[in-house]
Amino acid sequence: MREKVYVGTSAGSMIFSRRFDERAADLLGDLADLHLLGEERIKPACPLFDWYVKPHLDSPSFPNRDEAWADRLAASVDFPLYLLDDDSAIRVRGDKVDVVSTGRWRLVGR
Repeated sequence: MREKVYVGTSAGSMIFSRRFDERAADLLGDLADLHLLGEERIKPACPLFDWYVKPHLDSPSFPNRDEAWADRLAASVDFPLYLLDDDSAIRVRGDKVDVVSTGRWRLVGR
């Protein structure tokens, strides 16, 4: 049996979510960027998972993505959202999902 491995980093990780739509993009602060790229209608590119990933928690390159930002997202989303720092990744094996991390991460919005 051949296994497939999909790898996403940063923005690439969200294209695998069924939750990649206007509402999620608006809640997560991505809507303006997507429209700037000329997208009129946002739809999942490769909808494999029911959860969403937002990377760069506490990253020096993204100073706004701190604990207060994570708390605001946790209070507003109604779908599973993984907030990952730059030392964390999501591993999917069959129907099992877990986080591999030497850093910090949060799962919110279950």
